[in-house]
Amino acid sequence: MLGPLALGVGFGALPVGAHGVLVFGLRGQLWRSDDAGLHWTVVPLSTQASLQGGHVLADGTIVIVGDDGVVLTSTDQARHFSLHRL
Repeated sequence: MLGPLALGVGFGALPVGAHGVLVFGLRGQLWRSDDAGLHWTVVPLSTQASLQGGHVLADGTIVIVGDDGVVLTSTDQARHFSLHRL
């Protein structure tokens, strides 16, 4: 499977765990790799908003922000996300 960078959809990336990477970008696309980018999995989301930035909090919570006030949070190392709107 082609990764998100080869498809040109990534705006940003975050480390997840020891060898994980999370790439986010256009049209609510979020991709996760557990092996430093060798293989990628699409993380399903309930938004089409472009995702612009992200941060991993001290407690491990992942926060991704996007257009139209979209805020996504994950507490399980990016396997599932909850959608919030500002």
